[in-house]
Amino acid sequence: MFFHRCSHFKKIGSPLKSIERYPTPEHHKQRYCTLGWASSVCIDMNELYCNILSLEEKNRIEDLELFDEYEEFHAKCSHYMICCAFNGSCQELKSQIKSENSLSNKEEVNYETPSIPSSIYPCTPEGAVKRYGHTSSFVDATKIVISGGFGVTSSGHTKVSQVHVLDIKSRNLSEIECEDADAIDCRMHHTLTRLTDNQLLIFGGRKSPAKPLNNSCLFSILPDGKRYSCKPLQCSVEPEARWRHSSTLINISGSKQVVVYGGKSTKIVFGDLWLMDVESKKWSEVVLPQPRPTPRHSQSCCVWGSQLLITGGLDSNEDPVGVIALVNTVDWTWSTLKTSQVIQPRYSHTSHVVNDQLLLIGGVGLSPVTFGVTSINLLNGLVLNYSLSTDASPEKPIMLFKFTSEFLKDENKLVVFGGGGNCFSFGTHFNATPICLDISNIVS
Repeated sequence: MFFHRCSHFKKIGSPLKSIERYPTPEHHKQRYCTLGWASSVCIDMNELYCNILSLEEKNRIEDLELFDEYEEFHAKCSHYMICCAFNGSCQELKSQIKSENSLSNKEEVNYETPSIPSSIYPCTPEGAVKRYGHTSSFVDATKIVISGGFGVTSSGHTKVSQVHVLDIKSRNLSEIECEDADAIDCRMHHTLTRLTDNQLLIFGGRKSPAKPLNNSCLFSILPDGKRYSCKPLQCSVEPEARWRHSSTLINISGSKQVVVYGGKSTKIVFGDLWLMDVESKKWSEVVLPQPRPTPRHSQSCCVWGSQLLITGGLDSNEDPVGVIALVNTVDWTWSTLKTSQVIQPRYSHTSHVVNDQLLLIGGVGLSPVTFGVTSINLLNGLVLNYSLSTDASPEKPIMLFKFTSEFLKDENKLVVFGGGGNCFSFGTHFNATPICLDISNIVS
């Protein structure tokens, strides 16, 4: 979104003249020091908010109104900074601006990385998946369903109630209608989990930050391929209402279970874990032993054998999480995956396990780093980072947050659906088309 802002200022005849000559905080520090200042400190606005503002002030700000645009806030703050230069006794003031817990003091990761090919994933009609905060899942081996979110409709930019189905073979993207009144509510940040062929579980999400949902619904496409059924489950026990949680399907002792972990409601960030038995359609909460990971939302969850892999997320202090948690589904103990280098903390990403490789796609952190694909070898912990090789215009970059992705096994490719966000000053922006990431060289 930073490129949108640069483009805006150029169009109104007021370009950011120093942005190319001094593109990073380090360049600005050197600028002052070469002009005779004894020292210089430069921090971005994420640093200011996380480490300079008092807890009381942050609580005051966060209580002003309900807020759910974390990705846009952190992305914007990473591109605005404060630079202070010092001489003489004024240098003692540096410690008030940059603390030992400074984000820039933490171990740096080299992001001069190799790239993987990315391209438009052509489907008809174009632009039908201009949305974010939605969910997607395979319905069967050849079809992907896309539901909800905020996007472009005939009524303008609004929450989306329409359900679309992509046929992988024909690349045709069609809208399907509900057979009865139990249509899927307009919702965002819910989950859609495939139970069996043509049966999926919809859980949670929100209508607004003040209206979280906890209803569970069974989704299936009718034989005519033009309509769907969405039947609410009557559950005596179920998770609290939430959104930005994660969900996946796992086989535990021969029984298929949907796992729901974390998420948030209007005032709470959750750290609980729930199972829904696919056969009985009943929920049960897992009592997690100590120690356990910090509660979080906007994380990603996938399965490796009999273990859950929970990556990233925002904790209750709104700090991104970097560690990879391994959950043993036999005794529900947790451990941290040891890796060859630091995993840059992130959230609002997706994850997949392919051939003992954990792939983290996109996401947002507290730095201006644009995440592409991070590969972690689950057998030896080797971490490799990849950028995206793309022909996209710098003024219309691929936005890898609030998106979904699906793995095309036969092609060794990932398809990214949707993504984007609301810029507070310059409007709402969406990825124009689905994007195809060729990961064959990573997982082969």
